[in-house]
Amino acid sequence: MAGQGSPSVTFPTRSTVLAYVTPWNADGFARALEHHTKLDYLSPAWHTVRYAEDKYHLVPSAERNQTWLDALARIPRDQRPQLVPRVVLDGLAVPELSMLVYDQEGAHAVQFASILVDTCRELQYDGVVLDVAAMLPHLNPVLQVVGKTLHAANCKLFISLSPMGTGAEPRDVMAAIADYVDGFSLMTLCPPPTAPCDHLLVSLNFYGMQADNAVVSGLPTKFDPVRGGNVAQILAPAKSWTRSWDEDAAEDVIEARIDTKSAALIWYPTARSMRMRLDVARRVGASICVLGGRAGTDELVRFSFESGGLVQRHE
Repeated sequence: MAGQGSPSVTFPTRSTVLAYVTPWNADGFARALEHHTKLDYLSPAWHTVRYAEDKYHLVPSAERNQTWLDALARIPRDQRPQLVPRVVLDGLAVPELSMLVYDQEGAHAVQFASILVDTCRELQYDGVVLDVAAMLPHLNPVLQVVGKTLHAANCKLFISLSPMGTGAEPRDVMAAIADYVDGFSLMTLCPPPTAPCDHLLVSLNFYGMQADNAVVSGLPTKFDPVRGGNVAQILAPAKSWTRSWDEDAAEDVIEARIDTKSAALIWYPTARSMRMRLDVARRVGASICVLGGRAGTDELVRFSFESGGLVQRHE
């Protein structure tokens, strides 16, 4: 897919770059190694929290890639991105999660923090990205304990969160634990206007989204993420397709007529949309996190990693 001139923007040198790598997109691990000089932190999605036998456990996924870890370890320490795997809470049942949130004495929070530190030491992690989704307002007391404990062990804590919804004031919620975390990774384009931007990492998604629509009703039948390499495959059988700029999404969109009954809309990041997102982050003084780096088109990767889109950390 051709770009709109492949513009370049230099991100401020003080900014942090956190990149997520996911098992469903295995090529992302290779690309993270290739472009490690542009990255400060790498976060593979490898761990789930569970509760059994009266204690918390950090369960690794089957996709934990020791070969990749060995390759990362061979990079000189002063040039190597710090490893902060993503930890999700969806392995906890509702009563177990409630027990953590509403524990007045804080014993569960201390135990939870301790297992994170023990795992970092055992597996030689530099910290964790804790994915709390939209639960942040309820977890603040727990996260204060977690942040203190990790920092005492010289480990980092990043919080990955979704938009907080109605009734939650971002500044109040995030400021309450800002001293205990190293950054908030927002799974949305624009940071909340009242958020503490010196702790924010604004998401740059390298993958797109496809909506399959019924031609007669015009209504979407399903939504799926789509990688750059798959766009041409989707368009190959299409009877016709057009490309335009979606002002609301600030992204290129392709409308394809697949057959007489179905059509597809594909929103996909390009150098133009990436520059706009980088400019947003730069204006508010935020850092950035990269989502699905290997999922991007070659054009997008060249812009972001090779032509100055992301600042080079090591000369």
